[in-house]
Amino acid sequence: MTALARWLGEHRAARIAATVALFPLPFIAIASAAIVAFTTIGKGWREAGQDILFGGAALAALAVIAGIGWLQLLGVAALSWSVAMLAAHLYRRWSLDLALQVLVLVGVAGAMALQLVQPDSAVYWRDVLGSIRETAITSGIEMPAEVVAQAAEVMTGVMGAFFLGAAVMALCLGAWLAGGGFSARFRELRMGRIIGALAAGLLVLASVGNADFADDLLIVILVGFILQGLAVLHWQAVRRAWPPYWAVAVYLPLVLVPAVGVLECGLLAIVGLLDNAVSLRRPEPGMV
Repeated sequence: MTALARWLGEHRAARIAATVALFPLPFIAIASAAIVAFTTIGKGWREAGQDILFGGAALAALAVIAGIGWLQLLGVAALSWSVAMLAAHLYRRWSLDLALQVLVLVGVAGAMALQLVQPDSAVYWRDVLGSIRETAITSGIEMPAEVVAQAAEVMTGVMGAFFLGAAVMALCLGAWLAGGGFSARFRELRMGRIIGALAAGLLVLASVGNADFADDLLIVILVGFILQGLAVLHWQAVRRAWPPYWAVAVYLPLVLVPAVGVLECGLLAIVGLLDNAVSLRRPEPGMV
């Protein structure tokens, strides 16, 4: 456990303040949910739940003072923190595998709920992205109409994958802060037969049935297999003693080069699917 983690564990008021302060900030709001996950792993779900209640009250009060919509802000925060607490509890009580499997299923359920609320989701997203495109054009940024139309077809799945990815990152960061062998657990990650069968069923449905519906759910569920593909890479890196800069070569394009990142995610998902089906991680005799 790092010095920061020990300090957060020992100073509850500061921990809650950090959770509240980080939540509204773009790009680093994941750290807010990570603190909730860290607290759940280290101190249990009851104390984490109390932190959520205190933090929610403080966030609502600050929103009222600032004159912004407190109810919507509080609802998003409660959802983010509660999902982090659930995943961290599963990690603490059972395993990383179960925690991430449940997160994937929650993400799939969320994408399905969006489709039920907005049956013709492509039209909805086309309007939303069209407004963004108009704003971008007035700012001198070109956005081809064809790209907007194509993105609208899968935007429900993309948004589901985005929120799933944020929840996964929060859990992983919180677990890393808490210590306790997170890296070793991650190297053994598997999505399991149920999610594997669900992915196979969606692939069949996409090819013969409702492609739009299946595509959205596939995008979400493949996040789990991207993680499993990364787990395979980390397992191989330890087994074969790869030099440390291999991780830079893998992770940097994911963050900084979107076109390469999309291709890399596809390759990682294929590796994860193969590993889930036939196991690419077979330890040699004497390997720990």
